[in-house]
Amino acid sequence: MVSTKGSWEAGVDGAKPGIIMQAHPKVGHSYHREYYKGEAEDMAKVQSLNESLTVPYGSFDHVLETKEWTPLEPSYVEHKYYARGVGQVYGGGSELVDVKTG
Repeated sequence: MVSTKGSWEAGVDGAKPGIIMQAHPKVGHSYHREYYKGEAEDMAKVQSLNESLTVPYGSFDHVLETKEWTPLEPSYVEHKYYARGVGQVYGGGSELVDVKTG
């Protein structure tokens, strides 16, 4: 490890645990993906529950789309796409190309 800069722990100095995905997402709902005031204030908002998407791994229907941003970098906006039972399939500079099962 080179640095822990930007790391935080929930419950320390007011930091709160983040949410990657809500258990019962609803269009229009916003939530903190992570929260440590002034360091990590990433937000997400559910944009759609019914997108269709094709990535190298395959095609998916009923894909959940989120819009993500942080007030710490006002020009930053990103969209991510999640398929039920799979997880993130596109966004954040990545796309699903393969699934390995153990």
